[in-house]
Amino acid sequence: MPHRMSARLCLSGALALLVIGAQEPSFRISVNLVQIDATVTDSHGKPVRDLTQSDFEVFLDGKPQPITHFSHIQTDSTAATDSAVSTAPKPESMSRAATRLKPEQVSRTVVIFVDDLSMSAQSVPFVRRGVLETIEKRIGQRDLTAIVRASAGLGALQDFTTDKAMLRAAADQIRWYPSGRGEISAYRALGTDPTRDLEEYNAVPGGAFTYQEEENYRETTFTVGVLDSLRRVVHGMARLPGRKSVIVLSDRLPVAVREITDGPMEARSTTKLDASGPILNRMGDCIDQAARSGVVVYAIDTRSLSSLTITAADESKMIHKVGVAQGVEGGELVMKERHEIHDQDQAGGWYLAKETGGLMIPEANDIGASISRIYADMSSYYVLGFHPPEEAFERARDGRPLFRRITVKVKRAGVQVRSRSGFFGMPDEENSARPERAQLALESSLESPFGSSAVELRLHSSFLSARKNEWLARTSLWVDAHNLTLEGPTNNRAGIIHLLVRAFGVSGAELEGGIDQVLKVSLDAEGYDRAMKYGLLYSTVIRVAKPGPYQVRAALLDQASGKIGTANQFLAIPRQPRRGFLLSGIVFPQMLSKEDDITPAAGPSSFGAGQAVPFAFEVIGGAGEKALMISTILYRDGELVKRSGLSPLHISGKSLHGSLFAKSEMAIPQDVPAGDYRMQVIVSEGAPAPAGRAASQWADVTINGGRPK
Repeated sequence: MPHRMSARLCLSGALALLVIGAQEPSFRISVNLVQIDATVTDSHGKPVRDLTQSDFEVFLDGKPQPITHFSHIQTDSTAATDSAVSTAPKPESMSRAATRLKPEQVSRTVVIFVDDLSMSAQSVPFVRRGVLETIEKRIGQRDLTAIVRASAGLGALQDFTTDKAMLRAAADQIRWYPSGRGEISAYRALGTDPTRDLEEYNAVPGGAFTYQEEENYRETTFTVGVLDSLRRVVHGMARLPGRKSVIVLSDRLPVAVREITDGPMEARSTTKLDASGPILNRMGDCIDQAARSGVVVYAIDTRSLSSLTITAADESKMIHKVGVAQGVEGGELVMKERHEIHDQDQAGGWYLAKETGGLMIPEANDIGASISRIYADMSSYYVLGFHPPEEAFERARDGRPLFRRITVKVKRAGVQVRSRSGFFGMPDEENSARPERAQLALESSLESPFGSSAVELRLHSSFLSARKNEWLARTSLWVDAHNLTLEGPTNNRAGIIHLLVRAFGVSGAELEGGIDQVLKVSLDAEGYDRAMKYGLLYSTVIRVAKPGPYQVRAALLDQASGKIGTANQFLAIPRQPRRGFLLSGIVFPQMLSKEDDITPAAGPSSFGAGQAVPFAFEVIGGAGEKALMISTILYRDGELVKRSGLSPLHISGKSLHGSLFAKSEMAIPQDVPAGDYRMQVIVSEGAPAPAGRAASQWADVTINGGRPK
């Protein structure tokens, strides 16, 4: 690479010293300098703080590298006595403005990343309590913090903050997300799924194969979705100051899925690592991005400790059947299965932490104590820099950058060192290069995982079947009209907004058909009253080529004031099962508006106790129209509130490709408190069927109180 011998090389040492000397080091991978951070602890896990440059050795692909730059950084939260930040008591409403920090004042920048796509209802209350405890006890005035949910990709008011009131509000949004893969219990009951029945599946050619294939698809879909959200967060932290860390809270984060083998279930194989699999590839992207952004990833397994033995929830009859087929006792079979699932679900956390220099804390009974342990680990680290040789940026024959392994050793006995494992041989300048286009603030907000909250937006996306093997993402956007500039006479108030709505695959590729519109909001007196009372609605559809995980993102600019708001939602479109049918996303009539136009909402999107909630959906696949039955279940934080009885499903129409359009409603109990709830819709074939076919879908329901959600 001849260009690396440019005049810039002679300046790299001086520039690097300036960078290292700053309070918030900038981690870089360039043709002139590679910087890494290393955490050193003693045998009790406590930071070692008295090492010098001569105590370290750095190796690149096994070859020693001269350390040209060295610094020890301590990030203990000393805000209470730091003169750079005022400590006088202030009203809660003033705290955000009072503690707005300059970059040089920031000690730590931390994202608490809650994997609600994978978290069980059982784990959620413990995680929420642990995060709230962290806010009160561990976050100081010099700590920038964001609480990010994998399903939404956004934090407290979509922003980093030092304001504990804002962080508490974000922690309150940590809820069970049943549309993901998290179940009620953290440890799945075994033998209770009728689709796993040996006699049934062995009677159908390829039955066990079909089940494992669908299970693997679902596992891969959600894991890749989680990793895409994590990668975007890490990328968004690149230019932020301070010691940068992400704490991943998850019940399950595998690196691979079980190998699919045809034949009876009792003969299925165990999990095997596939180095070319989509999950491992996405983890590699996260690890490389963490190296470039200077981010350390920590992980906590949010399931509590378990003996991994047979429990009362397991179906003993089914376990006995499988045990007989394998020639083992039922209890031994359960332990074998549970240990494999347990290790598989932890593997991703171990891998991300090890490769980025962080820690993995397994089976945390006390989430708050586990996060406190991580904060203590963040308090001391060393920054090491070296000039990479030219061959570090050589490519493979097909042009791909090669992974370069970094090893850090400490000469002192009795200590342990952790650092990021390496990087792909591509300079930051090349890695961040983009095709030329106007970098508008609106587009930047759309692409950021943290976004902007000057205009409050709420995004609701669901999927529908456009035609056979084609899909639509139907998106409704709720806008708080109070945040817009609406001027003019009483009977004709108006404003101009610029709206972007786009869908992205987990690779980051943008789908065709997104919305980029400048719209006029025009309201008469009655429309203005409704807008102030219920908000504004915008609806559109985006064509999606195939099933899979997607991110739907929206950004809105109020042109008169320059205010920007963003919203983001994870949308998983399942594959149609080989045997059976599936339900589209649930659509609520009150969240629909004239397509591609912004209009006042007809009424609130929340419901009152005792009220009936109308909804519609599509039954996709070969379902027997006359035999379909429906039931609904209402949950709050994983706790059952109400279960309806079975009733015939009302079919309102039929598409050309055979899908059925259905309408129904759910009655809200009279005595339920206000809050956010989850509704599960279950459709089954009333008559006995060979496969006992049924399908379900989830939707959020807000009962009374507060603004529409």
